[in-house]
Formats: sequence, C-alpha cells, structure tokens
Amino acid sequence: MDLATFIGFIASAATIILSIYLGGSGSDFLNPPSALIVFMGTLTITLMKFPLKKFITGFAIAGKAFFHQELSNSELIDEIMSIAKVYRKQGVLALQNHSTSNPFLERGIQLMVDGFETPKIRALLERDISNTLEEQNIGRNLFRSIGAVAPAMGMVGTLIGLVQMLANLSDSSALGPAMAVALLTTLYGALIAHAFALPIADKLGYRMKEESAQRDLIIDGLTAIHAGANMMEIEETLYSHLRESPEKGKSK
Repeated sequence: MDLATFIGFIASAATIILSIYLGGSGSDFLNPPSALIVFMGTLTITLMKFPLKKFITGFAIAGKAFFHQELSNSELIDEIMSIAKVYRKQGVLALQNHSTSNPFLERGIQLMVDGFETPKIRALLERDISNTLEEQNIGRNLFRSIGAVAPAMGMVGTLIGLVQMLANLSDSSALGPAMAVALLTTLYGALIAHAFALPIADKLGYRMKEESAQRDLIIDGLTAIHAGANMMEIEETLYSHLRESPEKGKSK
C-alpha cells in the first residue's frame, strides 16, 4: 500500500468536501446533467483514444499508484548478496529452491538455473524491462488523457449551460439550473483532472522509474554473480546503484 497516495487522495477529497459544507449545502454541488456531461463524456472520449484492451489494462495498472509492494534497495541488495553466497558455496543448482518476493529477481534466478550464458541472461532480462515499461506506460498515458479530456468536457458543459441560459432569458426559473450546469461542469472537469487523473499519472511515472532502476540493479547483480565475480566486486556493483556508499549500508 502506498501511504502517500492514500493520504494525499483522502486529504484532498476531505478538504474539498469540508469546504463545500462549510460554505453551504452539499446538494448545491450535485447536478446530474453536469455529471453526465463530464464523467460519461470523459470516459467515452478517452475510450476513443485507446483500443478496448489497452483501455481496460490501463485502469488495472493504475492500482500501482495505490498498492505497491517492493523490497527497498537495501533489502534487495541483501537478498542478492545472499544469492551470491549460495552460488559460490553450493553452485547454481542450489538456487532452485531459493524463494523471493520479487518476480523479476525470481525470473533472473530461473534463467541462471536453466543454464543460459551471462550475455543471454542480460539480454532477456533487459527485454523484460522494456516490455514491462511499455505496458505500464499505457496506464500513465490513459490517465494523462483523462486529465486532458475532463477539463475540455467541463468547458463543453459550460457552453451548453450558457446556451440554455441565453435561450431562456425570459424565463427566470430556467436561469438557475442552466447556470448550475455551466459552473458545475467546469468544477467537475477540474476535479477529475487535477485531484485524480493527473496525480495518478505522475505517480505511475515515478513507479516506472523506480522499478526500472531496481531491475537494472538486479540485472547487474545477477550477471556479476553468474560471471564469477568475487563477493567484493558484486557488492561494489550493487552499491554503485545507490547514492550512499557501501560502508553506510553494508550488508551483514
């Protein structure tokens, strides 16, 4: 679970809701025509931009913004160093029973056990990184599109409301509902974009960079192990991926 995403999302929603109720009635901000224009319009137009499968996949990938469980870099280095110790003492086949919570690390270990040469292991794992990043980029692009479309649909709703208002200037009872549509669609569009879609897109972009960096660390560690590097060389290779020196976080 990503606490920053949850806390930020809940706190921002609470701030908006509280400000609405402190200033008047919450029902004043509920308008079905405005919601229909913005919410349904945003979804359908975004759907036009993506194939259906990628559209669905993009929403599934968005879960990474809220639920993300990875080993820290220090924990990952400790685990790779333990793999190196097993490899040096018992050989590659002893790694068959080594369990890890990181699927990419597990994939690399399996390639070693299967007897692939070091350059081939690196090539296959780098291809896996490329494929994963391409898939995750679908989610980021989807939410960027939502962030771009929602305010535009808010503007469309505003124009619809203004047209309705101008067409009924002689009927004072129709001016209020038309003005509500005009203003609330703009509000809904801004909230969807800036309090939901764009923050998620940014968080997914951060996750992509974070995951790519960790996978590079795993590749360098496993290929160093498989190439027969000594323990000091492996440790220096791993810690070169961190800003801190090996002495500050040396594995035990």
